[in-house]
Amino acid sequence: HYAQKPHTESVTTPKYTNLDRAFAFDGHEYRSKDNEAAIKEAYEKERLVMLIRGVGTAFFAVILLIFDLFGKSFGGFFDPVLYPTTHILMSFQFLLLASALSYKQLWDGFKGIIQADPRPYSMASLSVFLTMVYNLTLAVIGQTGFALYNFPAAVILVLCVGYDYLVLEREIATFKKVSSWDGICTLEKIDPASLAAETGDKSVGTSSVGRAFRLRRGSAPDNYFHRLNRRNPADKIYNYIIAPVLALAMVIFIVSLAANRGFVQSFNIFITVIQMGLPSFMAISAILPFFALSRFGFGKDIAVLNEADMADYKEMDTVVFDEKDAFGEGALNISRIAICDGVRACDMYSVVEDVSAVFDKLGGAFADSFGNEKSDEAYAVSIDSVVHRGVNATVGTKRYTIGSDEYLAQCGIYVSGYSDRSFTDSVVGGIVLHVALDGVEVLKLYVTYSIAPAFVDMTKQLSARGINTVLRTADPYIDEELLANLIGELEHPVKVVKTAASEKEADATDMVDGSLLA
Repeated sequence: HYAQKPHTESVTTPKYTNLDRAFAFDGHEYRSKDNEAAIKEAYEKERLVMLIRGVGTAFFAVILLIFDLFGKSFGGFFDPVLYPTTHILMSFQFLLLASALSYKQLWDGFKGIIQADPRPYSMASLSVFLTMVYNLTLAVIGQTGFALYNFPAAVILVLCVGYDYLVLEREIATFKKVSSWDGICTLEKIDPASLAAETGDKSVGTSSVGRAFRLRRGSAPDNYFHRLNRRNPADKIYNYIIAPVLALAMVIFIVSLAANRGFVQSFNIFITVIQMGLPSFMAISAILPFFALSRFGFGKDIAVLNEADMADYKEMDTVVFDEKDAFGEGALNISRIAICDGVRACDMYSVVEDVSAVFDKLGGAFADSFGNEKSDEAYAVSIDSVVHRGVNATVGTKRYTIGSDEYLAQCGIYVSGYSDRSFTDSVVGGIVLHVALDGVEVLKLYVTYSIAPAFVDMTKQLSARGINTVLRTADPYIDEELLANLIGELEHPVKVVKTAASEKEADATDMVDGSLLA
């Protein structure tokens, strides 16, 4: 995975060669603030190059328009009647200069045609190539009374530059957002096997789940340029545009020859069909959808790294969240602490500090909720076992059993239940945490969980679309029942998956791609 490589290491993968590489990419991934300045400077240079390409292409397009329509008015060598070959070669030269400004794009598109793997540039490549063949053919024939159609080829080159401009501006806007956010959430694909292991569902990743994504928090998206370079599977649609237009032009060309219209006139009709069809379809199939996608990202706290991601989302079956997506800072409130008969009031603070150290070691919503800084070495905390709504831990030489009244009862510990039920029944998200020291109940913590409204909205929207939600948590007290009380009834209830490590220790190596940033 590219995310595991240091930011100073060059990436040498075929996905970054030729036009399958993002603007401003210099062989190094973006992973931190260290190379932000260099990337921003590279984007400004790319913008300058784009300006030169745009102005130059538009200039030659105007020259071709004037030359093709009014060349006869200039007389002399420009007169197609007196000097047909010269006239053709002059127009051909202007088209060649316009094409030179987009030679990388045209070559990339031409390779796509040869490999039967077309891309947005392929329509421009085919149009320009056939127009050049048309020019050279007429120059060899040297016949008068022809009509040149080089201006439409220049128009599709302008569209090609326009498409690149949209891509560049989208990338610049995306990078500005990504680099300016203090923290971002990245929606990333998960390896199905990893998801199956986490959920304990062996069918996950085979028949029941096609695509799963995880919401990951961080300071930068993994594989930023790799995501930008990703080819859009929807590019296959160009096969259904280029082939029919070319076939139609060939049929009309053959019909024209059969009708004794002559080779030059038939070739004119052939090029007319090509030049009318391909630019129109490029504008409809490539530029307009991309323009809509670009507008979607501008002015919002969201950035789409690649248009191919949208296709992935349509096939998404499961979204995996980490605990802090649902229970962030301040999500847990300890409303009161009750002292039981098993502890003296003067020892209460020592017990509370021990319990705090246990939960800091365990992770979960309780971690850091007591506010005081502790170290594992100073407290010598050892987590012996974690079960549903129950924890057994050792702090120094003291053995703690922490959990619900049912769990402590299972462990043979007497539990005082006075007023506990009234609290849990009247408070949404309320639980009572019993703490036993060396087999004797000493404290009760009255705790209230509050869930992030944004998480509730997301789960409801996902459920309405038939998408499953999985919550990874190390907290033994967060379960499906608690989430159902906090969220309400869902067609696809949230499934809770227990993890052994806290979020800051979570392993991210099972992530495949970074997709959406918000």
